[in-house]
Amino acid sequence: MYFPARRSIKLATMGNHEIRQQIERVTGTGRSTNRLRRYLRGLLFLIGLAVLVITLVHEQGVIGTWKLSRAEQQLRAENEKLRLEKNRLQDEVHKLRTSRDIIEKRAREMGLVYPGEVVIDTRGDNAATLPPRADTQRGPGRP
Repeated sequence: MYFPARRSIKLATMGNHEIRQQIERVTGTGRSTNRLRRYLRGLLFLIGLAVLVITLVHEQGVIGTWKLSRAEQQLRAENEKLRLEKNRLQDEVHKLRTSRDIIEKRAREMGLVYPGEVVIDTRGDNAATLPPRADTQRGPGRP
């Protein structure tokens, strides 16, 4: 900005406060403009704060995303555990369908015996030999 010589001399003799007042008068800035700037800064700060709070707390914000991530990890771990259990059960089914030894072992665990076998009960205090059950005596051709 160009100042004529006499204004330059006048500005040189003024104090800082007077120079600031002259600049505010010439440029149109003053207290009302400063108030407006402070108001706009405050408004901008509040908007920024609101955006930050919404970003953190909202369902799809940072905290919501973190919670979903933890839930996803838990579900993946549970899914892996269930997949291993499923594979184990499939192997057991395959063995039960194909292995005669395993079928016999399971039948004995359930208390089943071959016809004519003698059962010895060792679970009680008095171990006793039990006679075979009547329903195990039936075989092919028997009533």
